[in-house]
Amino acid sequence: MKRAIEHLLIALWVEEREGESRDAELHGQEALTPDDRAALLAEASSAGCAACLNGEWRLTEEGERIARALVRRHRLAERLFSDVLELPEEEFELSACRFEHMLSERAADRICTLLAHPTTCPHGRPVPPGDCCHARSRAVEAIVERLPDLSAGDEAVVVFVTPTATTRLEKLGALGISAGSMVRLVQRQPSFVIEAGETEVALEESVGRDIFVSRVAAAPRGGSERRGVRASVRRGLGIVRGTLGGLLGGLVIAAAAAAARSLALVIASLSLFAAGAAFPARVSAQQFLTEEQAVERILGSYDELIAREFPVSESQRSLIAKEAGSAVPEERLTFLMARRAGKPLGWVYVGDVQGLYEPITYAVGIGEGGQVKDVEVLVYRESRGGEVRRRRFLNQYRGKDADSPLRLDDDVLNITGATVSSRALTYGVKKALVAFHALGVAAAQDAALSSE
Repeated sequence: MKRAIEHLLIALWVEEREGESRDAELHGQEALTPDDRAALLAEASSAGCAACLNGEWRLTEEGERIARALVRRHRLAERLFSDVLELPEEEFELSACRFEHMLSERAADRICTLLAHPTTCPHGRPVPPGDCCHARSRAVEAIVERLPDLSAGDEAVVVFVTPTATTRLEKLGALGISAGSMVRLVQRQPSFVIEAGETEVALEESVGRDIFVSRVAAAPRGGSERRGVRASVRRGLGIVRGTLGGLLGGLVIAAAAAAARSLALVIASLSLFAAGAAFPARVSAQQFLTEEQAVERILGSYDELIAREFPVSESQRSLIAKEAGSAVPEERLTFLMARRAGKPLGWVYVGDVQGLYEPITYAVGIGEGGQVKDVEVLVYRESRGGEVRRRRFLNQYRGKDADSPLRLDDDVLNITGATVSSRALTYGVKKALVAFHALGVAAAQDAALSSE
């Protein structure tokens, strides 16, 4: 199918599903002329992908399937290039546009798993879930770690190396430290020493942090388990290179060295999934507050806390997703109403929003006027990015309402080194505010008071 037709199917899907006209900006393409559009629609109709009903063009079941897959691949690719390769928007948009036409469904699922099944793209639009999202299971043990995370005596297989300079990559390779090689941490102090093959190498810890490894359970030197891990990694590398090798050559990325380094990281990471492994981040869950403590911090002392569940209709779900820029998988949303001596103090929404790998549990206090009273982080599960729970960051949300932009680097300042968590929490606050209005939470409070 021609890419122009695929772009048109994407535009129709986005318009039908998200109520956003995309004809004028089909992933960087020029706006279609009426004649071009009519010709493409005719071709799409002949292919059984679109039909005109009562003067309005709609996707057929087959067109829906194709367009949904294209949108999923595009938004997953955006996440890959934005979150892992850290490319600027203008570059990850172009690269994602190419990937959407090239990725297989299996490769898209591998990327989705690598990114821990993201629910939104970097722009906040929902990522259509795949089979891998419905079948996912959470693990608490890290399969891939940085070399300094090992203990003295631990053996591991090198999964990928991401040095800041290509010369360092070459030197490490010359020492036998490359994807698929076995290493053992000899000592941490007074110097950081590893054994690679028959060679012992002293490294700065900063260099060690560029080496990502997968631990190997205790086994005799040269034992079958050791060979099996190495073979699994190498086999996975081959599978992924075969799937993505032709795609990577066509990418337009400004910084060639940085791109090569980052793409090596992605290929090697994906190899674990191609070999049948999972890639969760190390879970370091820290619970800072209970729901009750969060409510008291946000609204003050209370003597009554009432949990109200609000069913979410399909129309409300679409509205919240569109306005908040984040998916709403829940069938019901729960708001907590706090009162003191019968007087309402406000509402608190407690929910989860997806961080880079794990969900962040947060609470948003909303006053009677619909403005944010305060925000708290209850549970943080990532190994980095925890700065989002600091007051100087959370205080930015005070006074915001559903009409506030609530966009990173617009009315909410980002935290360097915690971009994903900052963006996720901002989406979560916006979702709570939009849902507060869309579900009529304030009216439910008034009704409860009048009935007493």
